[in-house]
Amino acid sequence: MTIKIDFTNLYGKLDELSRKAQNETLDKALDDTKPIILMPMIDECPYDTGELSRNLGEVEKKGSGRSRTLVMGVKKDASELEKKKAYYNHYGTRYIAGTHWMEKAFNNCKKDANNQLKKSLKELFKL
Repeated sequence: MTIKIDFTNLYGKLDELSRKAQNETLDKALDDTKPIILMPMIDECPYDTGELSRNLGEVEKKGSGRSRTLVMGVKKDASELEKKKAYYNHYGTRYIAGTHWMEKAFNNCKKDANNQLKKSLKELFKL
């Protein structure tokens, strides 16, 4: 799942920074939102052995400047089996209905993550 945030009132401060500084500032703010996103993912995650929930976290940060995004899900270094478990539990198979657990987790935390990101950016810019 990808979270895109509206930074409209903070664009002026962000535009004053160089590209590298913009990415570093946004990375710090995005790092503050990780626990808020991760907890609902763990709560909604199907629990069998617990291996899938231990492999949840940041996948990557991509984009730059205003379009910087944080991608959360099954980590890149997780085994192929865990990635497949996450996929099939989310979308289902022709024999088992999908639970859409990632989507539920994303919807549960979207508002809190947005608020935390705005709060973190205001603190970083000292507004």
